[in-house]
Amino acid sequence: MQLRDVAILISLDHAEAAAALWTQLANQLTGAARLGMLTIAAGAYYAAYDTVRAGIALDIAADEAAAQQLEFPRLASMLLSALNIGMPPEKVRVALGAAGRRDT
Repeated sequence: MQLRDVAILISLDHAEAAAALWTQLANQLTGAARLGMLTIAAGAYYAAYDTVRAGIALDIAADEAAAQQLEFPRLASMLLSALNIGMPPEKVRVALGAAGRRDT
């Protein structure tokens, strides 16, 4: 299990507080580490039913990826797709929980 997966699982139980934490951490970082934190924050915001902030986190992540010439994380891309089609936060929450609990 990746650290990212553990962070997401923890975030689901306290999504609002976790999203704020990951956002604060992202603000202190650059590059791939920032992309990772913003992606986790976006997932937590989505799980907290705050799709506006989830979208903002993903937009910032996309800008950072472009500026640093980094690949946009696959999870970020999937979250962005979910936002764009209007997937309900409860479905995203279930999907994030299932993904975090998968055997690797």
